Amino acid sequence: MNTTIINGGLLRDKIDFLESENQALKAEVAELKEILAIEMERSYIRTELKTSRLLKQNKLERRKNRKICKELEITEQKLNQAYSLAKKEIASKAGQAKQSPYEKAGTTAAVNKLLEEKKKMLDKRGGKAELTRLIIRKIENDEINAPDIPTEKTVMKWIANFQKQEANMLTS
Repeated sequence: MNTTIINGGLLRDKIDFLESENQALKAEVAELKEILAIEMERSYIRTELKTSRLLKQNKLERRKNRKICKELEITEQKLNQAYSLAKKEIASKAGQAKQSPYEKAGTTAAVNKLLEEKKKMLDKRGGKAELTRLIIRKIENDEINAPDIPTEKTVMKWIANFQKQEANMLTS
């Protein structure tokens, strides 16, 4: 019986020891569970922060891309405007190249202005010839700018063109 008491005492000590170990392990498991929960929360927060940073970075990149895209559109519009302006200038110069020297110098415009002022002379007998001499005299005296002194025939053509323009204006 002694041996059973000793064995019973040993067993009791062993049970107490195992129960205390069990309690210690349960406490350690609970502590590890808390640490795990904290680490998982930290990991989640880190992931959220990384995701948030990436989203912000993507948003900034999209803004930059939109800004660059707008700048490119503006630059393209400016280039198109410059291109069309250059085309117009080239066309204008080409049109001027087709003009007579008198048109380039503005002689015909000045003559038409004078004819507009002296329109009543065209209705008089000999008025056309008188206007022709007046125009040639004004060109000779540099009152009307011209590259050289035109012939009477040229001035008569200018007068005829003026009369045609007047007739077209009346019929329109």
